[in-house]
Amino acid sequence: HYISKFSMLLRKVLKSSQEPWLPLEEEIQILGLYLDIEKLRIGEDFVYEIITGYDVEADACRIPGMLIQPIAENSLKHGLAAKKGRKELKIEIALKTDDSLLVSITDNGIGREQAEWLKSKGARLLPHESRGISLIKERLRAISKNYDESCFQIDDLVDTNNQAAGTRVRLVLPLALT
Repeated sequence: HYISKFSMLLRKVLKSSQEPWLPLEEEIQILGLYLDIEKLRIGEDFVYEIITGYDVEADACRIPGMLIQPIAENSLKHGLAAKKGRKELKIEIALKTDDSLLVSITDNGIGREQAEWLKSKGARLLPHESRGISLIKERLRAISKNYDESCFQIDDLVDTNNQAAGTRVRLVLPLALT
């Protein structure tokens, strides 16, 4: 089952990598396959949902591909991997303007501060420079004439006791209608 999902994901990623803009519907399928594979790896404690707004026609609009998945991967790697208990990831896609989508990726992970602390402890053993976020911002600047810092926001979530309760990333993607 795992290998079957992985091979399907690989085929879709290879096919989509040839196109600068993908149908939103296809991007959601790729994201779903990726998250299904992660669920097989992580186990039943991991749940996710991808919600598309009622006003979004996923089959009629195109977005720049592979900008949502790296953020979901960051949530899993840094926010949810070290969390005990239920691990939740929610991806919401809504129409922002006639030519842009607002994508919100929210996790209930350990938060950026704790993740950074864990990363610094492990960095001595396995040095790694993370460039995912900066690459996403560079790509958005290159493809969006309306790009500014508000197009990519990261919010630290806290509970009622002011303790870390996860992270939310908001991403404004340019949209092309077909």
